[in-house]
Amino acid sequence: MRDDVLARLRAADPVAGTDLARMDRGVLDALREGVTMTERSTRRGLRRRLGRGGFATAVTGIAVLGGGVAYAGYEQWYVGGGASHDGVNCRTEWADPTAMRDTVGGPELTGDPLADCRRYMELVGRPPIPDPVAFHHQGTLYVAPRSEVPEGAEPLAPPAPEDDAAFELEASMQDYVDGPQSRCFSEAETTEFASRELARLGLSGWTVTVVPADNPGGNDGLPCAVGYADPATRQAHVLPHRAAEEHGVGGDLATLRDTLRERIADQCVGLREAEAIAEEALGVEHHWPLSAIPDPGASCTRVDLVIGGSIQVTLRGPDVAAP
Repeated sequence: MRDDVLARLRAADPVAGTDLARMDRGVLDALREGVTMTERSTRRGLRRRLGRGGFATAVTGIAVLGGGVAYAGYEQWYVGGGASHDGVNCRTEWADPTAMRDTVGGPELTGDPLADCRRYMELVGRPPIPDPVAFHHQGTLYVAPRSEVPEGAEPLAPPAPEDDAAFELEASMQDYVDGPQSRCFSEAETTEFASRELARLGLSGWTVTVVPADNPGGNDGLPCAVGYADPATRQAHVLPHRAAEEHGVGGDLATLRDTLRERIADQCVGLREAEAIAEEALGVEHHWPLSAIPDPGASCTRVDLVIGGSIQVTLRGPDVAAP
């Protein structure tokens, strides 16, 4: 994507009132590369969470929600018109994707679209989708009644263990608690982190790929690397010299990050205790539903904090900690 294209996007102002010129240039470069490197696919592996495509998550405090979907209001945070290309769209009846029909949903919460739609429907006070099936249609993920699946849809297989591991990798590569977004990681540190995560999660068929900057001379003043996981290509991408040292969070988001780090990541707590800590820390800030995923084989609960158009916290751990 050329700079003149970015300029036209700015002029169109797809995010009303947002001054893109104030963004860290490295973040914009990373966003551009994350978009242009993403292959179009309907494989289960192609998953983008919370404006979580590539580096939308690095743009803190900007509500970027695809497809014209705007979630607002407490119970209605997860209801919008039209379909979002990022995340899961839960519908009780099918409609043309371009129609501004009522849709429930948001980013994937667990990697299981059926479970995620059950949660979203419950949160907005609606009955569950009857006889639900997950499928891709025109590159977008939906859950709808089996009788409503449109012609040309591609059914989605139930998540396999590798899908669950890849889903966790996506979050850990963008994590603000103790992952690459938690501070200014160098290229070597980000590469080491990605390699360690691949080994921990058993993703043996994956590779770590370093993507040099298009204009390395122009990025000399950006010391921090960023990274993201791409399940479609089974690669963990490391992008050096893409962010400034002060690219992290501040204010209430910093307080949230520090609380999750000090009371969950640096301790050894069970899943239910971690869930209570996270719920209290999130308070009334706009956030996607807290995900608490059981992992009976773990000793302690792990936490990932991803920040983009909103806040998403994911916990994985045992009911009772075993330090």
